[in-house]
Amino acid sequence: MKQDLNTAMMRNSTSNLPIRDKSFFQKISGFSLLEVLVSMAILGLLVTLLYSSFSQISRTSLSVEKSLRGREELRLLMKVVLDDLQAMQYLSRLVELNESESPGVQIDSFETGLIARLVEGPQGAESSSAIDFHAARRARFYPEWRQQDPRLHEIGYRMQESSETGRWELWRREDFYVDPDLFEGGRDYMLTDRVTGFLVELLEQEIELADGGTQENWVKDWDTQELVCERNTEDSNSFCLPRAIRLSMVLEDEDGQTLEESLTINLCVRPCKPEWFE
Repeated sequence: MKQDLNTAMMRNSTSNLPIRDKSFFQKISGFSLLEVLVSMAILGLLVTLLYSSFSQISRTSLSVEKSLRGREELRLLMKVVLDDLQAMQYLSRLVELNESESPGVQIDSFETGLIARLVEGPQGAESSSAIDFHAARRARFYPEWRQQDPRLHEIGYRMQESSETGRWELWRREDFYVDPDLFEGGRDYMLTDRVTGFLVELLEQEIELADGGTQENWVKDWDTQELVCERNTEDSNSFCLPRAIRLSMVLEDEDGQTLEESLTINLCVRPCKPEWFE
């Protein structure tokens, strides 16, 4: 009986509730399928544009970074070679090094100088330079002999093709001991395999023109042994070493882009250390 009473009370309370029409529920309906699809399409387009912009900026940044690394490597290589060339010396007769420079070392008389020639390179025959000379500087490849360093060494640069990779490599040779043979001896080190051009040009003479200017005569081959040169001569055109050297190098960066640089240095054509000469 109690259960019947509760049921009756619930029916009475339900019958007293207001009945809402269908228009009320229609007013609070959500987005349509078309609106959702359009919103998703717009959002996808914006995300695509943002990703493309970010990707382009990232690629540009990486490319610039690789180019800067290539430029830095090229300038470092140029500095190494130019420092050696700037220290080039012509020794007509070396009788004995100063005791403070190289204690107890005796060197027989010999002729010396610069030998530069065109050889095969990445661009074909006679497209690259090979140079050998004496330089008055500390050794780079003999740190274990630093205390006995005479600061006078044979140095050479050349390009050669690797038999393993097929790439052209720039090599530096340094001989701790000075001897009459400028082409052999010492230690060889590969500096880089990304240089595709190595050219050395030598200023042979400057010709005075009638109008008061000068004309420079640059050559790519030089052999001191074949020149008639005397260090004490009064002839301004008689030099055992070139008046200036122009070094041009081409390097390929990590992206395969070509980087080029060319610099010219003046040489000390007269003996830089007169105490070495007689």
